Amino acid sequence: MRGLSTPVSQKWIDFAKYWLTQHIHNTDFRYKDKMPHHVADPYVWDESYQVYHTRLDDEHVILFNLMQELGENPDDVDLLNKNRDVYRDHFDYEEKQFMACGEPCDADAHKKKHDIFFKTLTWGAVVPITEEITEFVKNWLAQHIKNTDFDYRGKMPEIFAVPEPYKWDRSFAVFYPDMDNEHKPLFTCVADLEKTPEDATLLASCLKSYVDHFVHEQKLFLESSTYADVDKYQHINKHNAFLATMRGLSTPVSQKWIDFAKYWLTQHIHNTDFRYKDKMPHHVADPYVWDESYQVYHTRLDDEHVILFNLMQELGENPDDVDLLNKNRDVYRDHFDYEEKQFMACGEPCDADAHKKKHDIFFKTLTWVTNP
Repeated sequence: MRGLSTPVSQKWIDFAKYWLTQHIHNTDFRYKDKMPHHVADPYVWDESYQVYHTRLDDEHVILFNLMQELGENPDDVDLLNKNRDVYRDHFDYEEKQFMACGEPCDADAHKKKHDIFFKTLTWGAVVPITEEITEFVKNWLAQHIKNTDFDYRGKMPEIFAVPEPYKWDRSFAVFYPDMDNEHKPLFTCVADLEKTPEDATLLASCLKSYVDHFVHEQKLFLESSTYADVDKYQHINKHNAFLATMRGLSTPVSQKWIDFAKYWLTQHIHNTDFRYKDKMPHHVADPYVWDESYQVYHTRLDDEHVILFNLMQELGENPDDVDLLNKNRDVYRDHFDYEEKQFMACGEPCDADAHKKKHDIFFKTLTWVTNP
């Protein structure tokens, strides 16, 4: 970027847009859940803590509310005991889920963190509860959910409710626009078949939608170097097994198959497709605008990413503007410096050295670019 001069070439603009799109998703996302997270005040759960397991999310909401209430009523021994009971019940249920998942969920290490924390809550907390204890617990839970519980997201199969009416909603988003758009008619055509099960043309069209989507999706995840081979293999087998049931259908389509298809797609997206989130090449937006699919859940870094997108879009529209080119360089440099300070403190878990090298290589390119 330092070698750029105006007018900046469209070739470089396209490179920079592609680089930032892939970099946030494939590199910045590695420090998600590995750096200290902001602790809300008042202490209220929000969707940034979502683990996509209905019961566990519901229980996390209660844990937040109870600790906020205890902080406001530090002399209430019954409330302290209620906190202990609810934490214990939550840990017991959660541990049952992730111990069944085993090594992929880092189960043993997770349980040890629960045990250490619960000893503190049992022996270190007495009424009146000190502000030091409440702040410790609030911070522990906030960091624990995002830095530890997030490890089991998408790894523990859950039975998800089949939506009614049967249509796609944001809870099914995998944040790849092509995939999300292709998922929508998969819901619609099954719902339409339920209304007109005798429609052979609709059945053929629905089958084609599923086949075309599976072919496209498999092409994308097979090209991924980070989506595990075993997950690829199992994913394809699930597609083939479903198609085998669909190819054997004749009209009128039975309600039994309709119910099966509704259930299958609901569980499949949540428990299987969600495993490739952030592991496939990402679409580069046009116009080049940040959206929530790039969210790293670090307020300042997300805010800075928004600015980087906007500046690059503006430079693409004004390739002769040398001041705008220099502003891009300055803002990228400041962003990289701040971000590197955060993830270098995190170290190996954030793949810090490799991340910094990507910054360095990109910034050399940005330095050498010239206008236009």
